[in-house]
Amino acid sequence: MSISKQSQDNIWMNLERLKSDIVKKYESKTPTSKKHFEEAKKWLPGGGTRNVAHFFPYPFFVVKGEGCYLFDADGNEYIDVLNSMTVNIHGHAHPEIVKAMQKQASKGTAHAAPMELQYELAKIICDRTPSIELMRFCNSGTEATMFAIRAAREYTGKDKIIKTEGGYHGSHDYVEVNITPNLTAEDIPIKSVEKGVPETILQDVFIVPYNDLKTTEKIMKKHHKKIAAMILEPMLGSGGGAIATKEYLQGLRKLTKKYNILLIFDEVITFRISTGGIQKYYGVTPDLTALGKTIGGGLPVGAFGGKHEIIDQFNPTKKEFITHSGTFSGNAMTMVAGKAAMELYTESEVERLTKLGDRLKKGLRKVLDELEIKGQVSGLQSLVYVYLFDEPVVNARQTVFKLIPTLNFSKYLTLALAINGIYAVSRGITAFILSTPMDERVVDEIISRYKKAMLMVLPLYNQSKVYEGFASIIFAMLKSLNTNPEFLKKHKNDNYSLLLVAKEDPKAIKLKIQNGLIAFEQIENSKTNIKQAKKECEGAIITTTATFIGFGSGQVNPIGAILTGKLKIKGLKYIQMFTKYFKLL
Repeated sequence: MSISKQSQDNIWMNLERLKSDIVKKYESKTPTSKKHFEEAKKWLPGGGTRNVAHFFPYPFFVVKGEGCYLFDADGNEYIDVLNSMTVNIHGHAHPEIVKAMQKQASKGTAHAAPMELQYELAKIICDRTPSIELMRFCNSGTEATMFAIRAAREYTGKDKIIKTEGGYHGSHDYVEVNITPNLTAEDIPIKSVEKGVPETILQDVFIVPYNDLKTTEKIMKKHHKKIAAMILEPMLGSGGGAIATKEYLQGLRKLTKKYNILLIFDEVITFRISTGGIQKYYGVTPDLTALGKTIGGGLPVGAFGGKHEIIDQFNPTKKEFITHSGTFSGNAMTMVAGKAAMELYTESEVERLTKLGDRLKKGLRKVLDELEIKGQVSGLQSLVYVYLFDEPVVNARQTVFKLIPTLNFSKYLTLALAINGIYAVSRGITAFILSTPMDERVVDEIISRYKKAMLMVLPLYNQSKVYEGFASIIFAMLKSLNTNPEFLKKHKNDNYSLLLVAKEDPKAIKLKIQNGLIAFEQIENSKTNIKQAKKECEGAIITTTATFIGFGSGQVNPIGAILTGKLKIKGLKYIQMFTKYFKLL
């Protein structure tokens, strides 16, 4: 495992040149966008107003959307498979929706008064959605989940809620809990809030793993007298795309009825799966449903609905009612656009998109096979996800662990996709969100362009594909040190070998630190191999993946972990040297 300077050039510098070439090629295609980005940074933090739309080194700036295509400030055309994060089920500027909006704009955009359009769109949604007997409009998915939870609390007279780890339900405080899974947790999720959210929120929120009925029932059985509702996405959005199994949703329906807890489906993303969402697709009916995105025809929208007696709590003609208002709730432009969009989204269109989704999944799977990429293609209907690992996608924490090795690669894949005319933001997962303007020709073009993009970044993928499990996480975390001048300067005299083992993982990894470089060697995690490797290495860390993540990030006290048996070490001197490297990451 000795390392030479020549090896550094061959293994690392060529890949750094490839990364640089990809960035330069992207920048050469988008010089006007770069100018806009620099100007935008003067007035908008990070040059934008929606974090999810940002990517390295800067996003291109759009001037027009038409059908399933976007056009940027430099005249580049992109097939849009992001579709404003699933909003644009009919793509951009659909003629029927545009016509309806233009007609309404001449009559006024918002009136702070009831309109026929409001109950016409409400009727369409109620007729299509099994759980919705009455409903109210608001302005976003965030508001929709907030009011659904509020309705559940008032109806049940209880305050606490259950949400799944990795579930995203908008940006109000009570759901800004464990959106990003705490990777230091060994089993039951460790509760944590997003930045700026008070920790007092944690007193009223229980977190359970996704697709886990056993843990959920334990919480319900113990605390059901205080729990108003359980809220979940039937298919995780920002939490990694895991799909709730039909058995899981059926089980939750039985448990919530058993323990007198309301069940809330957040179908802001998944309502497009059928004309009545996943609840219609699976035949599982919740008590309350939160909606948004597709029901607004491309304009800001939210809605919440459910059983008559629950939603009627907002009825202002009653003596006691829940307050609900909003400057643009049910505004004319959103209502007319939403009505047009829903009328266009027929059963036949759902069926057609399902076939296109199947065609896309088959084609993307073929690309992975042809390029010998270990991965999988998942999703439902018009929501398709590509993962660069082949283990089943079950819950958010498991998915995030698997994504760690691909995050740096994904940064350049996003650029390669843009260079080849696909608008998608890859963060370990690449989502392909279809729209009704697409046909088989467009889907085949997506597949072709995706293959070209993957070929551009294939050497980056091949660098890490030999590593699996825990070994792949360690390689992903530390590989950047081999091109870090500060690491070379500060640690060029370090000369030792280190064994890293996660007890639950079939792969372990040996590191050789020498000449300011790290060499990596994956080994099988067997008693014989580990015993031999411990003899060969000056230092060793034996723990679990979660504890190692906590150890490296400073969230786990190593002394405490050693005393509790969670962490076993050899060669304290070398462990201390090794831990200094994390400051450079």
